[in-house]
Amino acid sequence: MEPVDAGNYVQLAHCFASTAKWDGVGESWVQMGSLGQKKAPDWSSIEMQGTIIPFSTTIVHILNLQI
Repeated sequence: MEPVDAGNYVQLAHCFASTAKWDGVGESWVQMGSLGQKKAPDWSSIEMQGTIIPFSTTIVHILNLQI
């Protein structure tokens, strides 16, 4: 595994989580943190009244109160 790619550690943690191996999930995050890596923010989008609205885990949109 490439230690400089936080995405690999996130994927590994998700693999452990999918099999309920919670110690592995925690260790993946600890290893990533010890290397100074951080997970990049996720984003997604929804369609409301014909308009596609993107949002991120780091951005609070004014419409979130209506969703």
